[in-house]
Amino acid sequence: MEQLTTSQQEQIRILIVDDDPMMQLWLEQVLSDYPNIEVVGLAENGKLGVAAAIEKKPDLVVMDIAMSELDGIAATQQIKEKLPATRVVVLISHDSQQEVMGALSSGADAYCVKGASVERLISAITAAIDGATYLDPQVGRMVIQNLQPILPSLPEKSANLSSIGLWTKSKIVSVIITLIISGNVPLSPVNLITEK
Repeated sequence: MEQLTTSQQEQIRILIVDDDPMMQLWLEQVLSDYPNIEVVGLAENGKLGVAAAIEKKPDLVVMDIAMSELDGIAATQQIKEKLPATRVVVLISHDSQQEVMGALSSGADAYCVKGASVERLISAITAAIDGATYLDPQVGRMVIQNLQPILPSLPEKSANLSSIGLWTKSKIVSVIITLIISGNVPLSPVNLITEK
């Protein structure tokens, strides 16, 4: 298989943290097909994942969210705190809005639906390694659904917000998602925008 194409030309060291042995095996096999990816370790829960990340200092961690001992959200936060240069791709169940919104607060670099295609997983890894943020389309739809309660109250073109000028509804949604991902706003969407 071809190399994973990123701006980083050297070997990419990846740690897999997932409590499902079949998923671990699948991820390891898929990632090992790329000659410039080295899977440096496997961990079956968040606590072991944090310890393995500190010991091995991978370039990237592929992290499941729903795990025992320490969930993927808390594990991601700890890894990002201790190893800020390590990128994290979180794997989210597509059917849990609570999990999606919690994952967005974790500080991860990419968000991919668990069991998504290899192409989406590789897109998430590539974006994270290149310093960009990746939001799986299914995750994006769930975020927008979660924001729906505040959207009807926003006019199509809102009045001047500070000194920024006119914003469209889609621009406001885009900014809210960006702020949620960056951890700069609370996750309760009804608190994000208040009209004066």
